[in-house]
Amino acid sequence: MSQLTSEQINYQFLLLTHIMCADEQIHSEEAKALRKLAQKTNLGTYTIEEMEKILSQNENFVSVENVARKIQQGEQSEAMRQMIAIAYIDGYFSPLEREMVKHIAKIWN
Repeated sequence: MSQLTSEQINYQFLLLTHIMCADEQIHSEEAKALRKLAQKTNLGTYTIEEMEKILSQNENFVSVENVARKIQQGEQSEAMRQMIAIAYIDGYFSPLEREMVKHIAKIWN
């Protein structure tokens, strides 16, 4: 990936997309919230394309590990807060979602 495209991708947003897919079932409220957030944050085409790849589990989607490593240290606590909020949006924090949150926390130490 060129430097240009990596700057145009919102990795924090892609992390939210991954957490949404963690429990292997995308709740309609989760999808709605994600698309609303996508519009509100005025995401670029590359981020939207990557989001769609993650949602459809396309074989070329960016892994959760690669996404997590791209998030700057100063943005990690906000990203974690958003992930937990999204995970809970359907009223249930599934073991798979919890596992992913722990995994990301480990990547960030």
